[in-house]
Amino acid sequence: MLDPISYKKTKDVDEKYAVKTAVIEKELNDFQNTLANVNINQEAKQSVTGYGIVSLPKNCANGQVNATVKGETLTNLVPKNPSETVLTIDNYFVLCNSAYDHLLTRGNINYKPSTKYTLIVEIRKNTLNKDITINYADTPIATPIGTIVSGTKGIFKKAMTTKEDFSTAKYDLWLSKNITGIEGEVECRIAIFEGDYTNREIKYINGTKSTVSAVRVKSESADKKQTSMLYLNAGQPLRSLLNGTKDEVSAGKLTKRNKQYILQESDIEAIVTGDNSNTDLAYTKVFTDNKPWTPEIDKHVNVLNKDQITSGLERQSIENIGKYYTSNNQRIYFVLTKGTTLEQARQQLAGTTLIYQLATPVVTDIQTSGSLFGYPSGTVYVEPVLPVAGLYEATGIKVTNSDFPIATLEKISKIDPNTGIETDIPVSGAVIAGDKLSFTHPSLVAGDIVFFTYFHSVESTVGETTIGYYDSRYTIKDSSNGKFYQWKITSTNGVASVTLVEV
Repeated sequence: MLDPISYKKTKDVDEKYAVKTAVIEKELNDFQNTLANVNINQEAKQSVTGYGIVSLPKNCANGQVNATVKGETLTNLVPKNPSETVLTIDNYFVLCNSAYDHLLTRGNINYKPSTKYTLIVEIRKNTLNKDITINYADTPIATPIGTIVSGTKGIFKKAMTTKEDFSTAKYDLWLSKNITGIEGEVECRIAIFEGDYTNREIKYINGTKSTVSAVRVKSESADKKQTSMLYLNAGQPLRSLLNGTKDEVSAGKLTKRNKQYILQESDIEAIVTGDNSNTDLAYTKVFTDNKPWTPEIDKHVNVLNKDQITSGLERQSIENIGKYYTSNNQRIYFVLTKGTTLEQARQQLAGTTLIYQLATPVVTDIQTSGSLFGYPSGTVYVEPVLPVAGLYEATGIKVTNSDFPIATLEKISKIDPNTGIETDIPVSGAVIAGDKLSFTHPSLVAGDIVFFTYFHSVESTVGETTIGYYDSRYTIKDSSNGKFYQWKITSTNGVASVTLVEV
């Protein structure tokens, strides 16, 4: 008979192997269910791109597809979002933070002249008893841009582009007033982005955010009877620059083309005074891993929350204090108030965030799970969902990565350690911990092997997704042996014939 200590050690080892065995069994079962559809050793011949949701064409063959998710870095220009307050609506007006019934006024944002911007309004709470119109105004003309349907939340997420010169016009956002009988509360969040995003999926973010790499790529057939999933997590955001350079993640690989760097006090090397009587300049150390910068407006580097200027006379203007420019000596120069000391400059600029393009992309391996398959006229969704497998403890079960707290649980199942068979557990019974990093469930006990998936709560932009697929016009499945073949028409002395090559 084993003594208590030896027994505990043996039991711990058995439980660890049980978890590992159950997970392997589950993955093998999933793999066996889909292996017959894999097109081995052939690159996809076609591709389709989208944001968040990608529609597959009807000529997409039944078979394995590849997915690439690219990053995007955006900044919400609204400095203090008034939408964090619930707006109470009565018969006459809207009560909110700003004057009168306006939700947002032009005075909050430093618009650039003759520049396109995209506005979105997202409704997160709605107890209205009637429909109400939301307006976007180029004073004095108001333009309705959507309707908030009574009692429905999350329904208004609309983008529009303003093409006029913001320096000469006042722009406001408001809810319609003077409508008899309107009562209830609305919580809306507002974002304004520089650029035109009206033809793609975009959502509210606070401050500057990049695309999260912790995602599930889910493919569904047109009739929703077939589903496959691929989980990707590079453990870091996927960033982009205005020149179109984007980080990307695919099955097994992270390609990092951009680097985020936070300035330290020691990075500010000196002050330049010269004979300019209006401003001084502080410059940084030489950056060595970046793609070389140029003296003019350079889209290889982005200093967050600061405008970029040229290195000419603009640097001598008081109006440009706080802005920056890049130099071909691979330093960044900041325009400062006349008389600023080096110590003051270092204190002011420490903590400034840069994103710049790397001279050489860095490719690293990442851990992925699952397999992705395409279906004719199917749909691919990119979702902030992660999987977790582990042992349930007396205190519950935790997420694997604390950087991705639980927003909502999607699925919980208990795995038989001997067979790998999953038994679904109702999500409704789960109690998520206050820190969102674990949950408990009355149907689970310590020692149970649990697999669950959940939507995480990390705020993110919607990155570009490209799906590579086989063209069914050239790839067919054999009705007898179940194998896939690519057909080609060949000609010999003017006589055509069809050639099949297994793929």
